[in-house]
Amino acid sequence: MLIRPRLTKPRAVSVFPSVEKKDYEDFVLRIREDRAGYLAIPSGPSEEGTGEPFASPFEEGEIEDLRVFRGCGSRDLDPPKKTARSRAREVGQRLFERVFSGSVWKLWVSALAGARHAGHGLRLRLILESPELWEWPWEYLREPGHDFLIFSRDISIARSPGFSEIVPPLQIKLPLRVLVVIAQPGGSADLDSEAELRELKKSLEGLERSGHVKLTQVESASLATLRQDLDTPIHVLHFIGHGGFDQSLEQAFLQFEKPDGEPDPVTGVDLARVLGRQSPPALIVLNACEGGRASKTDPFGGVAQALLRNGTSAVVAMQFRVTDEAALTFSKEFYKALTSGDTVDHAVYEARLALHTKGALDWGNPVLYLRGSQGRIFEVPEKRPRIPHRIAAVGGVLLLVALSAGIYSSSHWSSPNTSDLGIPPFVGPPRKSIGSSEGCPPIKDLDIVFKRIEPGTFVMGGHGQGMADAKPHEVTITRPFCMSDTEITIMQWWRVLNERPSKFKKWWEQPVESVSWTRIQDFLQALKSWAPKATFRLPTEAQWEYAARAGSTTLYSFGNDPEELSKYGNCGGSDDHFDVPAPVGTFAPNKWGLFDMQGNVSEWVADWYEPYEMAPQTDPTGPERGAHRVRRGGSFSILGKNCIVAKRNKMKPNKARTDVGFRIVRDVEP
Repeated sequence: MLIRPRLTKPRAVSVFPSVEKKDYEDFVLRIREDRAGYLAIPSGPSEEGTGEPFASPFEEGEIEDLRVFRGCGSRDLDPPKKTARSRAREVGQRLFERVFSGSVWKLWVSALAGARHAGHGLRLRLILESPELWEWPWEYLREPGHDFLIFSRDISIARSPGFSEIVPPLQIKLPLRVLVVIAQPGGSADLDSEAELRELKKSLEGLERSGHVKLTQVESASLATLRQDLDTPIHVLHFIGHGGFDQSLEQAFLQFEKPDGEPDPVTGVDLARVLGRQSPPALIVLNACEGGRASKTDPFGGVAQALLRNGTSAVVAMQFRVTDEAALTFSKEFYKALTSGDTVDHAVYEARLALHTKGALDWGNPVLYLRGSQGRIFEVPEKRPRIPHRIAAVGGVLLLVALSAGIYSSSHWSSPNTSDLGIPPFVGPPRKSIGSSEGCPPIKDLDIVFKRIEPGTFVMGGHGQGMADAKPHEVTITRPFCMSDTEITIMQWWRVLNERPSKFKKWWEQPVESVSWTRIQDFLQALKSWAPKATFRLPTEAQWEYAARAGSTTLYSFGNDPEELSKYGNCGGSDDHFDVPAPVGTFAPNKWGLFDMQGNVSEWVADWYEPYEMAPQTDPTGPERGAHRVRRGGSFSILGKNCIVAKRNKMKPNKARTDVGFRIVRDVEP
């Protein structure tokens, strides 16, 4: 059970849960094929029952008809809500009556009464020894005259593999490592993955700041990249993306990405092989369509089952199609419950209830696959005498390590310093300040300095290899604007959003990277609290190139000689002594006082992408819509020849890379 630390005096904000968190006793129901159909063998916490034969409650083909959510396709296949609810009740009751009969029923009633008397929950642990049983809708079990079992706060349903080995708690050293994979291959329906990632980060932000949890995101959702990221063992894997089921092969899969961004169907066996490079994660969450769907011919043809066989203690996955909204709700409420100290069982219950209160039919969609003993997921070595080392669930880990640090708080964090950030400062020469800041007040508390860019006319674009989409054309900028003289840094991002998304954290003056265009909009919105009268935004592509050129007409702002590039920018292959993003302001600025307009990190701009028109333009803002946003400026990992000011790149706005950051603009004040 979850043991609470006995803190006589809280060192900061108390986060003890307001209600007692339940431990769960096991009611094991082993079901196998029998000559009469099937045999259910129950085993309660203190006694065992005899086998009870029963016939299948389903007609031929009925199981497939019950899949009211068919794949990740059109919603036209969804039945009316009233019909679906009625069907779920009827099927769930029929299944309960057929399985819970005779000695199974008697032992269940006795075990449930005993658990409730002890203040515990009761976990129905299903050990299914015939493949077709995995397809049955166990999450819809409903006792006649009562509600569905899963809506009882003290009843959990968990599916377990058909072998007896119990996975012991994973021995870990803090921080608890959470790895997020976001897959959005080409041609797939757009997902609000950034919103889900924000909610996940929000749940863990206090523990991340304390250093007890480390959340990272895979740079690209390919198996090759995931394998590389397993150089450091992970404890929790969270997948956001698409999934499906190949009926011809009776096999489920997740849609990862190939290096070119095209779909790469990955089976559970494929994924388990890659994860086998290290000790399996203790918890895997698959927030994707049919990641929890089973095969009726292969007991490990589903993704979740294969991962469970690989040694993972718990997998939470969706057995049907899941809408974007439902996936976001589930993830948010699931991690909210975990970080409040709930067990995995109860966290799934809270997430189901949240789906139900939103009127969604997806409450029966999530499946808990469990191989751990009594839900124990981790063991954390005791670091302080008053902190127990045995934890009942991942939620217990998150809660207890926060209490041991004494700094978990939902209040707004402020006044950081370099020791808080855990990254050393960069000691270099003073930044050279040139150019005008008239009408461009700085954000002093964040050390964001703006330079005034006067209006003018220039030739945008250029010629050369890979420049077919950047044909030269005349552009006029009619109004002055203020541009930040450097890229936004790790420290500035951290102070505004209380998170550190960057992969490279050698100095806190490095530009923040691994941030999507979509996530940057949250930064810009939050920045208003630091300067309420100002409006911040990304520069348009035309503003960016105009400012980068600083009146020049050459390949680089300083001329055409690439040998001079190491003085002005951090680009791959140049002798600048950096193989990572350099601290902002390290290199010489252009003549308008802007640093790192060539290299360091490529920079997001406001525009949707499309090839240039040849006609002259005035204050262009790009097309009204598109699939990709533009990024400009080259980076530390891109050769100098591609750091020229006219070079363009594109990327989906919900994507992030370790060599992509941004800078901001604001209007000139009178």
